[in-house]
Amino acid sequence: MNVSVTGPTLNALRERIEAELGDFHAPMTARVLTELSIAVSVDVLGMALFLGGEGWAVKALGVLLAGLAHMTIGTIGHTASHGAAMGTRASNRVVTYITYPLALNLSATMWWRRHCTLHHRAPNVVGIDTDIEFNPLFVIREEEAARGGPLKRLWWRAQIVTLPLALAANAMSQIRQGWAYIFDALRDPKRRRPQHWIDLACMTAHWGIWVVIPALFFPLSAVLLFYVLRKIIVGYMMFAVLAPGHLPSRAPLLGREMPELDWMVRQIITTVDLRVGWLGSVLCAGLQHQVAHHLFPAVPHPRYARITAIVEAFCEEHGLPYNRVGWGRGVIEAWWAFARPRATCMSPDDALAWAAGDAGSSR
Repeated sequence: MNVSVTGPTLNALRERIEAELGDFHAPMTARVLTELSIAVSVDVLGMALFLGGEGWAVKALGVLLAGLAHMTIGTIGHTASHGAAMGTRASNRVVTYITYPLALNLSATMWWRRHCTLHHRAPNVVGIDTDIEFNPLFVIREEEAARGGPLKRLWWRAQIVTLPLALAANAMSQIRQGWAYIFDALRDPKRRRPQHWIDLACMTAHWGIWVVIPALFFPLSAVLLFYVLRKIIVGYMMFAVLAPGHLPSRAPLLGREMPELDWMVRQIITTVDLRVGWLGSVLCAGLQHQVAHHLFPAVPHPRYARITAIVEAFCEEHGLPYNRVGWGRGVIEAWWAFARPRATCMSPDDALAWAAGDAGSSR
């Protein structure tokens, strides 16, 4: 690779973007809140169609609309969690609480810790980024796949077949982890903070909004069935939107003890952009532009499309590998990562070669 491991400076790229777009961090409050309002409205409409509609075709349409809208609420909440939806830190936190614990029953404090802090600080770094840890049920690293007894290794060889079944419970698993995270934090005086209590209050209110109130007008069994079916759709959508950004084999896994790569280079080589249509743009809310998002996480998601073109040109000029695939291929490659666990790169040169597709048979 003809690139220094220290890479180009992020300031040079920032200055180029500012020269073309001006203040690209400026909030787009009206646009984001409009998108959120539409998503919430479609979510409620989907529930009404499922619970009050006649015929399974109408009910199926209702739960599908609700599931997709639910995912969009989550991706807009992702923008807020990075402080990029509104003009102030407090207002962004309010939107995050509304979208994650209140609307989705997902812990905001867990998300801030695992995603905004750990994942963005060290994407695909083994031992830090929890987004690439799937034990005890699944593995994507050769080192993990080689461990364990015969039964465990047999299970891991079959994991590509069992993964689609597990994804049905993906969203419910995140809910369970969030509740556990909150209770662990509240039990520990050293960790306990006011935001944990707010998180708990919103997650509790979630059940009132989405289960108790609808059950006053419709059978509880139908309300719970809708709730579960919507979460199954969200579980698959979470994988389709989030997994292709980092799990495809073209995104190297980095050893925690590996000599430090430049922060900018590390963000670029461990992320994959997606080519999506208009529906994908709505559902992903900027997450299809993973490289630009990882370089500038505090940018409102509607601006990423224009920023991405500048980032890609910058990478080409400096000899940095830039990965982009179609959405369908990205999902398949993320799924296939569980069929062929890959090695952890232990040197900067190996990581750069891997991201550039020069890793030979290891890819």
